[in-house]
Amino acid sequence: MKNFLFISDFDGTLTDEDFYYIIMKKFLGDKGREIYRDWTNGKMTVFEFLKTIFGSTNESEEEIIKAVMDIKFDTYAKDLIKSIEEANGEFMILSAGCSYYIHKLLEHLDIKNIKVITNNGVYEDGKINMTADKNSPFYSETYGVDKALVAEHYKSMYPKLYYAGDSEPDFRASRKADIVFARGHLQKMLRDSGDDFVAVENFNEVGLYLNQMGVIKYESRK
Repeated sequence: MKNFLFISDFDGTLTDEDFYYIIMKKFLGDKGREIYRDWTNGKMTVFEFLKTIFGSTNESEEEIIKAVMDIKFDTYAKDLIKSIEEANGEFMILSAGCSYYIHKLLEHLDIKNIKVITNNGVYEDGKINMTADKNSPFYSETYGVDKALVAEHYKSMYPKLYYAGDSEPDFRASRKADIVFARGHLQKMLRDSGDDFVAVENFNEVGLYLNQMGVIKYESRK
């Protein structure tokens, strides 16, 4: 049995910014801003918004892959993942984005054997076609993947659960964890709800905290 499970969100947690924002900046212009306004005005769910953004490009796959390579992945994350594995822990990515860009980037970074739970995504006809698995026990109409259901399911399978996230889709899931590492808006949400969390800006800070707790062996990286 593994000693613990570390679940991390992808966009905005393992990365500096959400991939949808890169797509909007590079390819969509005013159209992207209009879609974004519709979402923030409550006219579509998170899943509908992302599906629409990813489905609004008209680019070659080469150009889409170049956009994926623009994703700034946390420079400390690979070392943390290695330390987690060496401590007989497991690292999982849990995302309301889609598999296409996550797997492309992980492959590029040579990060292997990581379990990823997310929505499906394939390149076709100039765009990323994002779909949800409605037969999944973790299906959510709002997000495609209900992160809280995933966290609840896996919590019963490991002695300890650690969670890292940055935004609203992570809120309910993070409350299932023994320790939450929060970035961005998730910090305010957990503070407002009275839940404990560890505020972090990168995975070096996560590694140092878990090292201090005796969970893993990790040294500060510059």
